[in-house]
Amino acid sequence: MSEIRRHKHWGAAGEKNPMYGRVGVLNPHWKGGHTPLRQSLYANPEWRKAKRAVRYRDKHCRLCGSMRQPEYHHITPFSEAPLLVFDVGNLILLCRECHLKLKGKENRWRKILYALIEEGGANPVWRLTTTTTL
Repeated sequence: MSEIRRHKHWGAAGEKNPMYGRVGVLNPHWKGGHTPLRQSLYANPEWRKAKRAVRYRDKHCRLCGSMRQPEYHHITPFSEAPLLVFDVGNLILLCRECHLKLKGKENRWRKILYALIEEGGANPVWRLTTTTTL
């Protein structure tokens, strides 16, 4: 493989490269110097505070009880309610598997997820049964 790479042409280097020195506005991929809204929100210290509070409240996945691969789920999606992005009452901790099962079915699960948060207390876990369809 290393012999093949030695003979492979990787493109023009330095000043021979047509993109050399094209930074900022000169670059065709320039987006105006703005970070996309969603990305800038998740870099915000408020997001870290919200995550910490949810992690403190939910020690494990609130649907199956798993502690593997925790992910934070917005019960009311960011696209529908951007003002609730940092609201701890709109966030719930799920494992990756349960989070993937809920994708595209948020409206069906909204009441159940809000009820799980309201129960609070000793971190109740709502067990998925074989009769429950996601």
